[in-house]
Amino acid sequence: MIKRTLPLFIACLALFGCDKDDIKNVSPCDLAMKELFKDDLQCTIDGETGYNLSKSNYEGKTIYYPTPISGCENCLHEPPKFGYTCEKEKIEIEDYRKLTAVALVYDSCKKVFVD
Repeated sequence: MIKRTLPLFIACLALFGCDKDDIKNVSPCDLAMKELFKDDLQCTIDGETGYNLSKSNYEGKTIYYPTPISGCENCLHEPPKFGYTCEKEKIEIEDYRKLTAVALVYDSCKKVFVD
């Protein structure tokens, strides 16, 4: 009996045992940056506060940094002071107005990477 149910059990694990993160189409850099900032990327129970992972271009480099989650669309937040490149080079952000192509990478409340 075990010999017949084991393949079925393994197939079920393969189909339903996945983590919430669907990482099939996620770049290795996005995965590495999520791991680097894992202690910062959190969401409160109400989904109103915490931090997501974002990226943007800054002076010719793509950098990653945590961004605050807020239930307030028009609230002011302190801009990031630094970010990291895929090579884990720390980049100080001296002028946040030079951040371009800002994009959400990882939603900490939904626990999913964003395309």
